[in-house]
Amino acid sequence: MLNKKNSLLLVSLFIISACNSKLERSDAEYQIKEHLKLPYQDIRNFQSSEIKEIKYTVPFKYYPEYIKNQTSWGYVTYSENTDLRIVKQEEAVRNAKIGNPPRIELFTKLEQAGLIEYSIDVVHTEIQRQHYPYSELTKKGYVKYYGNLECLGNAYHNATFTSKGKEFTLSNGQVITSTIEFGEITGIIQSENGNSARVEFTLNRTNITPFGRIVFNLKEDHENRILDFIKYDDGWRIQN
Repeated sequence: MLNKKNSLLLVSLFIISACNSKLERSDAEYQIKEHLKLPYQDIRNFQSSEIKEIKYTVPFKYYPEYIKNQTSWGYVTYSENTDLRIVKQEEAVRNAKIGNPPRIELFTKLEQAGLIEYSIDVVHTEIQRQHYPYSELTKKGYVKYYGNLECLGNAYHNATFTSKGKEFTLSNGQVITSTIEFGEITGIIQSENGNSARVEFTLNRTNITPFGRIVFNLKEDHENRILDFIKYDDGWRIQN
């Protein structure tokens, strides 16, 4: 049976042992993994649609029609039917063949990799400028017609994930780029009083997905990290 003197000696030895205990690498590794929830997937936002303005020219030839204007006192004038001209211009723009707008290079690469279906929808917006560079003489006289309509439109570039692409995407449209794993403890620097420690370690980026490689230009590599630990009466903990 322990006497009082021996009991105090054991308590003292326990306190001294606890104060002198070092942060073990295995303990640090375990806590780092729990703290950073390793391993985990690196998930990033991906913009699956973009709008690009495009400028294009629509050839337009129109012989104006005239409206007869007559005042109450009999004076007669003729003016162009601008309403009809506007209708004809809008019809020409609506039926114009614009051709293929410039493609987005990133979407093209993803399409070639079989990750998306790439489509472009062009929406006409407005006529920016109309030219009147030409005229010709007809039987009715000297009549002008319009050469070109300078237009501004929007090209909607859309990326739709294929079945292959969906293997690396989430329901909210985000994409999986890679996996972050624990590497190794590279060093532990403990304070002189033994109550704190700085742990240097590495994280490894592995399992690069096609989105990680094509969109974010990721490669397998490692990152040096540091976390500080503090010693409590029940052991070491990461300092928040």
